[in-house]
Amino acid sequence: VTIYYVPLVNPDGLDIVNLLKDPIDDPDNPVFGKLDEYTKVTWKANARGVDLNKNYPFIFEEVEAINPTQRFASQDYHGPYPASEPETYAMINLCESNDFQFCINLHTKGKVMFWRDEGNGVIEGDEKLARLINKKTGYTMYTPTTNPLSYGAAHENWFRYRFKKPAICLELTAGNDGSIPYNLINREKYGSPIYDYYGTRVLDWEKTKSLMLMLADEYFD
Repeated sequence: VTIYYVPLVNPDGLDIVNLLKDPIDDPDNPVFGKLDEYTKVTWKANARGVDLNKNYPFIFEEVEAINPTQRFASQDYHGPYPASEPETYAMINLCESNDFQFCINLHTKGKVMFWRDEGNGVIEGDEKLARLINKKTGYTMYTPTTNPLSYGAAHENWFRYRFKKPAICLELTAGNDGSIPYNLINREKYGSPIYDYYGTRVLDWEKTKSLMLMLADEYFD
């Protein structure tokens, strides 16, 4: 069994949140240099203001019709067309160049897993994979997603559609008031009960660091 890890899909977003960089280093951009600090530390999109997890070619047009956002934003802007962003294209290329049997996306808010959506329906092996993760982590198997705005154009949902194989989004940290990502810089700047709460629960890494090895061992039994 070969396991592929992608340690970071949105490096620009990480720099915006952690280093408070401006999203697009372009004086012609109308928001360049005008974002307040809170907007930066809660930034979810890439440096072009596109939410990468809404940029994949899976019911993209339906998402666009429901939410016709046409502008740069800190989150939820799906981009001008499917796979418009280099980060999205890179992930699509990686998946299409390999015969992956399943995909696990690690996100950082909620302590739940999203494992099935209404658009794709039942995928062979999806419940088995979700139950194995639940057994290892204790994370809740969330009710199958029914809102196209929640599952449309997202990576794991595109993966299910494209390959007819399981893909799960695993939210690693608690979700209580978690709009400000946990990191040391934010802990110093925004010392509050939010970080006292997160401090003992952040990432649940002890539960997740061996997850892939366990899945590789038990999923294929």
